[in-house]
Amino acid sequence: MNRNADLNTIQYYRVAGSPFNPDHFIGGAQDNGVFQSTNGGVTWELTMTGDGQECFFDYSDPTYVFAATQNGTLYRSINGGVDFTEIASEDALGTS
Repeated sequence: MNRNADLNTIQYYRVAGSPFNPDHFIGGAQDNGVFQSTNGGVTWELTMTGDGQECFFDYSDPTYVFAATQNGTLYRSINGGVDFTEIASEDALGTS
């Protein structure tokens, strides 16, 4: 018997709001990846798979968005969250 009346739910570890656009959110979801909303949270789209974790926006540059997945893998977008690229630990430390 279906007891949730077809209600879809998701558990987020973190959700961050853009300091530049009040309608743009990004969130890391437990066991479900990273999702973004660009319409104030009305709808959410899958950005990357995996076990979503911490997500945040750069407070000085609207083109930089960050998201993490399981095992501490960090990703960076340089185009406002359209595409993400993994950041190697050496890159994050500025040693490569």
